[in-house]
Amino acid sequence: MITDLMGKKIISQPLSLGSNTIDISKFTKGFYFVTIESKAGSKTQKLIIE
Repeated sequence: MITDLMGKKIISQPLSLGSNTIDISKFTKGFYFVTIESKAGSKTQKLIIE
């Protein structure tokens, strides 16, 4: 899931085994958060688009 700084969900999609990609070419410049959730927990990282 990718959210903006205000917490608005921009995109959410399930992951599959192997390589996964998300097209961010149409995102506006700014800061976003990428969250990956699994049975073991979740991990959030900052994404900066310049």
